Amino acid sequence: MLPALFIKKISPGAQAAQQKYNILASLTIAQAILESGWGAHAPGNNLFGIKANGWTGETQILYTHEVYYGKSVYVNDVFRVYDSWADSVADHTLFLKQNNRYKNLIGCKDYTTACKVILQDGYATEPDYAETLIGIIEKYKLYTYNTLPIIAHIDVANSVVVRGWALGTDHVDLYIDKNIGIGSCHEFTARPDVQKAYPSYRTAQCGFAFNVTGKIGKGRHAIKLAMISKDKSVKWIIKNIKI
Repeated sequence: MLPALFIKKISPGAQAAQQKYNILASLTIAQAILESGWGAHAPGNNLFGIKANGWTGETQILYTHEVYYGKSVYVNDVFRVYDSWADSVADHTLFLKQNNRYKNLIGCKDYTTACKVILQDGYATEPDYAETLIGIIEKYKLYTYNTLPIIAHIDVANSVVVRGWALGTDHVDLYIDKNIGIGSCHEFTARPDVQKAYPSYRTAQCGFAFNVTGKIGKGRHAIKLAMISKDKSVKWIIKNIKI
């Protein structure tokens, strides 16, 4: 499978898993690439080569490569079977979350550290495993998937109120034409409809509402919203209205 297509197929599940279990999406995608050879070697849809220890589902016996005490050997071992790649991605992060030896991986924000930690914690036996993962992440810019994109929408915009929702942002600034409106909206309200539509974003507090306090004259005006994320990136949406 072409790299871009494989990443496109894997990344949504990896980002959803990051939101749910706080394990970097870039690490998950890179491991899927390395362990499965871009999906070419994933018997039983097992992208990550996770063995069947403690697994109650379907299993398979595979001939696999390991490194013990510096020696390369091939052995038969029992591995998990999944219905789909999506199930494999979801179980991968759950596996890491539920195994105490990977607890120092949870919440790790730096991908280079995460790659080194997962090797130190015993996920793989190859000594260059961490460096290989780091190389994959940097070559394909997988670190960009560690931040969910800002998604926003204006539901209502007039001379009285501007209301809508925004995901993946710290706060929202309102501008009317070229001037900032009434400051910043830092407190969001619950929008279960939006949360249902975008389950990979963890927060349900994504609705915003601005009461327009300034006087807007008759004519055409541009309502502009600046959504600012934690890394200070900005997404603009503009809605033109007529008074």
